[in-house]
Amino acid sequence: MSVLSKAYYKNYGGELVTPSQYEAKNRSQGTKHPAICVGCEEHLISHGVKSPNVTERFRHHKNTGNNIKCPLHSSSKRNSFLNKTELDPRNGNMLRKEFFKKENLLRAYELCHKMKGGTPGCLPQKEFIKIIEAADATGIWYYKGIQLWGVMIILLLKSNYSFNKSGQQYYYKFKRTKICKNRSENEWWNDLILQPCFLSDNKVVDKKYKSPIDFTEYWYQDQVSKMKFKEVYADKIFSHFKVDE
Repeated sequence: MSVLSKAYYKNYGGELVTPSQYEAKNRSQGTKHPAICVGCEEHLISHGVKSPNVTERFRHHKNTGNNIKCPLHSSSKRNSFLNKTELDPRNGNMLRKEFFKKENLLRAYELCHKMKGGTPGCLPQKEFIKIIEAADATGIWYYKGIQLWGVMIILLLKSNYSFNKSGQQYYYKFKRTKICKNRSENEWWNDLILQPCFLSDNKVVDKKYKSPIDFTEYWYQDQVSKMKFKEVYADKIFSHFKVDE
């Protein structure tokens, strides 16, 4: 299950809060400041706070026409597969802590930068920070059985991309390449690819224009085997997330 569990409070790029924290802040201040989506900057609705039957979350307003463009929208095709995946909060907390070490943040930046085109200026650190906060807002660390390499690849779902010449935008979504009825729940990632689709109409991009990505540790390790960026380059990223080591 994937839910939008964090949003910016009051201003875009400001403090990230949960739905409970959001409502508590507004009560204490006697006002109603907006909760703002990390992915698309739209104002959100808090849902399920104090409910015994519903996991609290933020929701987008209906019929805004932004469900395709926003990587965090509940109805976005890119999130449909993960909505069915069980969660493991205990392992997720440990994995999140591991991710926010300098060497792993740097690898994540290396991967995202390469997928954005690998050219100077294609992924400013400010935009990368937004990708990480979007990932944190949906708790990508908590999927049952997920490992660090899988988290790195899932980051690629949290952004949109553009073809250099045409400027057409596309995104990635999960696609199963082989059906297996007896697959272990701890191996849900087997036989998965990240399929590129056009942002305008959700149609699959022909592989002659953009190849799918294998959701495997081998693919990830191959992408970061030769690191272009050094730690000194990412000071803004480390500072934002208060990373010391």
